Amino acid sequence: MTNAKMMTSMVVMGAIAMPVSTFQVRPLPASSLPLHSHHIHDSLRQNQHAQSPFEPRPRSADCVLQAVRDNQSGMTATNTTVTETADDSVPSFQSPVLAQVYPALLEYKRQYGHPNIPLGSSEGRLCKTLRRLHIQDKLSEVEIEWLQDLGFAFHSLEDVYFDVDFDDLLSRLLQFEAQYKVNFQVPKKCKEDPELGAWVTGIRRLHKLKEGRSLQADHVAKLNEIGFAWESTRKCGSKFMKQYREIAAQMEGTAAADDVMRQHADWVQAQQKTCQRGGLSSTRVQYMEQLLEPVLESGQSWLEWNLDEETQ
Repeated sequence: MTNAKMMTSMVVMGAIAMPVSTFQVRPLPASSLPLHSHHIHDSLRQNQHAQSPFEPRPRSADCVLQAVRDNQSGMTATNTTVTETADDSVPSFQSPVLAQVYPALLEYKRQYGHPNIPLGSSEGRLCKTLRRLHIQDKLSEVEIEWLQDLGFAFHSLEDVYFDVDFDDLLSRLLQFEAQYKVNFQVPKKCKEDPELGAWVTGIRRLHKLKEGRSLQADHVAKLNEIGFAWESTRKCGSKFMKQYREIAAQMEGTAAADDVMRQHADWVQAQQKTCQRGGLSSTRVQYMEQLLEPVLESGQSWLEWNLDEETQ
């Protein structure tokens, strides 16, 4: 029996579970004959390792979506993984949740221009789970990059408060404080508990907001009862928050709010443009509303504030 016929026979008898098209088996030299079954498996394993499914290959959403359509008959999907087919443009993920929902993300983006499936469906609930896995640092860098390239919206730190069980996080906060005794100064990027760090940072920000999304009164009471430190000694290093704090400090206690805002008009207009593009989080929108409130006319939105009008 020839090598090719023997290999075909092995596939038919179920010796290997993957489709033949998934691999290309290198022919063995004549010196290795007669060919035994372990030779076939060794060759298959060598070729399998040569195609690492986690090589971070850049793929556009359109390319991947087309690959999914073209390979629906050849793609093997289970509840725990997505495997590569003969066309390696179909991605493979470590996260079972992402492996399950990514075809729906691609299809939703094709129809609506973005992949952020709302709640109300099983796919929407999986998207919610993905956002929490991201906060918990349970997605790989390759998976995060793929989702970001697709336009998937991850949680802001403030969102965590509305998405988790308050009493559960409060209990974890008390355990963290008992262990480290840091006066509740949990790092935003807490290696021991990433979700706790995000939650603590988020509730501090929400507590400062005058209106809109804010903390429940009973939650504030519970935090006050344990002596929670509402001010962080770890200042946020983002450019937005540094600029915001600088302007807010200049505005505090001054009657010349218009003059202060004129000095920072370029920055304000940059935030207006970012917001109009949909790139400003809801919390930062509220920060901007509070910041510009002293210089706005009654009923005027902060997005309508214009330096040219102020100087006329």
